Amino acid sequence: MAFNRKGTGQNITDIVLDGSTSFTISPIHLGANVDCFEKKSKAWFVATELRSDLIVEVGNVRFHLQKFPLLSRSDRLNRFVFESRTTEQYHIRLHDSPGGSEAFDLAARFCYGMDVDLNASNVASARCIAEYLEMTDDLEEGNLLSKTEAFLANFVFPSWTNSMKVLQSCQNLCPWAENLKIVQRCCESIAWKACTDPQGIKSPSSKIIKTIRNRTYETVKQDYWFEDLAVLHTGYFVRVITAMRVKGIKPELLGAAITHYALKHLNGVLKEQGSSNYLLKQGKDIEDDNELHCMASDKQFSYLEKHELELLRGIVSILPYEENAVTNKFLSQLIWAANKLNADSACKRDLEKRFGWQLEYATLNDLLVPAFDCEYDTFFDVELVQRLVEFFLLKENTEQISSSPSLYFEQLSLVESPKSLKAKQATWMKVVKLLDSYLSEIAKNKNLSLTRFQAFAQLMPENARLSHDGLYRAIDVFLKTHPSLSEQERKKLCKIMDCRKLSPEACVHAVQNERLSVRIVVQILLGEHLKMVGE
Repeated sequence: MAFNRKGTGQNITDIVLDGSTSFTISPIHLGANVDCFEKKSKAWFVATELRSDLIVEVGNVRFHLQKFPLLSRSDRLNRFVFESRTTEQYHIRLHDSPGGSEAFDLAARFCYGMDVDLNASNVASARCIAEYLEMTDDLEEGNLLSKTEAFLANFVFPSWTNSMKVLQSCQNLCPWAENLKIVQRCCESIAWKACTDPQGIKSPSSKIIKTIRNRTYETVKQDYWFEDLAVLHTGYFVRVITAMRVKGIKPELLGAAITHYALKHLNGVLKEQGSSNYLLKQGKDIEDDNELHCMASDKQFSYLEKHELELLRGIVSILPYEENAVTNKFLSQLIWAANKLNADSACKRDLEKRFGWQLEYATLNDLLVPAFDCEYDTFFDVELVQRLVEFFLLKENTEQISSSPSLYFEQLSLVESPKSLKAKQATWMKVVKLLDSYLSEIAKNKNLSLTRFQAFAQLMPENARLSHDGLYRAIDVFLKTHPSLSEQERKKLCKIMDCRKLSPEACVHAVQNERLSVRIVVQILLGEHLKMVGE
């Protein structure tokens, strides 16, 4: 929609619809017979009968103009001229003007009474140059400053699309666009529209809504408004997301938008994590995994470009803290990126804390983050998972359950509803099952030491496992991978397992398992005998 606007006041006298939002402004003609500007090399000349008596140099471009049209509308140029000692031709250098020569060209044309087309792509620079040149209504009613403000108020801020375009154009107009609050007002406008009617911006299909609810954000269709935000500079994206949060947007929508943005702009870094895991899944000998993570470590500094690190920090700073607002898969990817980009410890700790707080929602693949230290005895970052568990325990306030989870849950039953208590118990069972699966995975590595295996197996409180079947499977995998263990070492390994918590099926398997310590087999047989006698 184009608005062709003539005259000096605020009345719109002619409206022409052409599919885009712009309007043509032209002030009162000031007596100079001007049809156009003519470009000769890197200089502009006014096509007029009057001799040029003013040269304005902006960057490497010169404008040969007349004083009267410009001085009548720019207080700043007025001062330059009258403070100058030259009496014939005035030469003014404006190397710090916002928007460069293009913005000044627009302002000069306006001063000469030529038609100037304002649109979402140039209105920010026009507003900034109007402020810089001090083109206020004190000099002439309907000056450029007031007209650009009117355009912003009437045609930019009410529109999602125009607000996005103007915000993008502000990137090269700092600090002027910031000081004039153009950036702030665009961010507020975008945030308000996303919060009041996020689906009304670009109506998504039911498939997209279902995708959001299931939190598979990386598959969101590109015609949703996340794609619009994805084109923004990181700093502006952070500002928009922050404004959305203040206005109360749903955390899951916020997380979806952040995920979409990160997956698009950190694509190269995150792809490498996928490539590393792919090699393992395609049959790369896990016993030779030292080669893989040494290779990753050697490449560590190839992604230390400043903009990628700033992007990561910006994303981490706006992640919502609400539970499961972003997926553990996404957090796992960000942790990989933080290691790859050598992010600061505070950034890494923040990501690990978020992951640990919602550990019960993780899958085994989410925990399989490759290590970046060649000295590790396993390809996967075991120490990372240990820290995740510590954050989980901290969130659950588990100081009271270090010796007896059953006592802890008994105490909880006095203050919490049965439904809430059951949910907490289910959370613990999920985490224990997940960690046992992870233990089985890392046990496949022949370089994994017995000491590290035991330490990881004992991360959770002693009585947290209602069943030791998962722990038994992990021990069996470790024994298969480490056939040279002595009987004493096997005995030490099996001590972390309580044979009384094995299922009948696991007991049957264990008593026939030649890899187990003889002592644990005897204990299982004795336990089964006592059960039969008791029955």
